[in-house]
Amino acid sequence: MPTELAVAPRFCTPRTDRPTYGGEVAKIATILGFEAMPHQSLFWDIALEHEDGVLAYREVIWTIARQSGKTVAIFCLLLW
Repeated sequence: MPTELAVAPRFCTPRTDRPTYGGEVAKIATILGFEAMPHQSLFWDIALEHEDGVLAYREVIWTIARQSGKTVAIFCLLLW
C-alpha cells in the first residue's frame, strides 16, 4: 500500500505486482487540473490491474465518504 496514505483502508484488496493502467488515469486527472488524492490513486491502481491487457477484476466496489473525490475519480476513469 502506498506510504502517502494517512490511514490505511479498513478493507482493501491488496495491490499485486501486476501492471496497472492507474497511472494513465492519474495523467488524465492532471491534464484536467486535478491533483489525484492518494486514495484515488490507490483505487485506480488496484481496479485497473491487468494481465496481458486483460483487466484482473471484472467488478470493483468502492465505498468512501461524502465529499472525498468520487466524482472526479470516476470522471477521469470514464474519460480514460
